[in-house]
Amino acid sequence: MKRFSNVFLIVLGLIALLIFFGWFFYQKTASSETKLNVTDTTKVLKTEGLVLSDSNFVLKQTEKPNMHVIGKTYKAKYEDLAKLISQTAAPLMNYIAQNKLIITGSILSIYEEIPTNDHEMDIFIGIPINKEVKSSEFLYRNIAGGKFHKVTANVELGKGAQIWNAVTSKLLSNGSKITFPIFEYPSDARNSEMTTSITQVNLLIPVK
Repeated sequence: MKRFSNVFLIVLGLIALLIFFGWFFYQKTASSETKLNVTDTTKVLKTEGLVLSDSNFVLKQTEKPNMHVIGKTYKAKYEDLAKLISQTAAPLMNYIAQNKLIITGSILSIYEEIPTNDHEMDIFIGIPINKEVKSSEFLYRNIAGGKFHKVTANVELGKGAQIWNAVTSKLLSNGSKITFPIFEYPSDARNSEMTTSITQVNLLIPVK
């Protein structure tokens, strides 16, 4: 039991490190993101691509670069996301270190459909790196950069299905299109004991 606890803490530490690298990289490469306090959502969406915040999330527009991502695909339920990230992070980090690759973003999950509860779907868990690779152990994906709707929500990994539904419904009702793939990655938060806990996620939906 003690050994399991130590392994879990190590994996959690690795995830926190990945989140830090992602934050640092996107601070350098992403365009500035401006929050707006608006009353006419439709008007703002048409002119700036932004939607006002509510009590559950904040949505704003951002820009991301092209990404080289290595990882694994799972057939699993969205609710299992935290476990999938935990079991994937350490092997990926080992591969990156052994092949002298550079991490360029936070560990993330990639979907080809809107996540819902109690439904098996294809979930790709990966880490952005600095170049294309060929691996017999992991899959490689090239993700096109561009403008995205970025949603920040105070929910734990695998517990954001209602947020996904609310956000995509808002975008569709305002004339936007939902195109795939879509993305999700954790934020680094600190609890009262100042230990790492993941209670905030970011969702990315391409602007169309």
